[in-house]
Amino acid sequence: DCDRFATTVNFPFLWTGGPGDCVLPAGWPMIQLLPIRRDALVKNHVARPSTQAELAEQAAAKHRKYHEESTYRTEWRVKK
Repeated sequence: DCDRFATTVNFPFLWTGGPGDCVLPAGWPMIQLLPIRRDALVKNHVARPSTQAELAEQAAAKHRKYHEESTYRTEWRVKK
């Protein structure tokens, strides 16, 4: 939610160009953003705390994502 909270947004991508510095031409698309209408979101839901098993699974995934090369791309990314 970036409407009232100024923050950076992480758009993961896979660079397929060669090594070195690169200057993209003005107007060259880098990412695609799909906006979601707020009225389409589920508003009357009930949240529960994560279980210890879920917290452990999340911690393990976070560790793999930041400590193993290309884990997101090879394990979790779904090609469309």
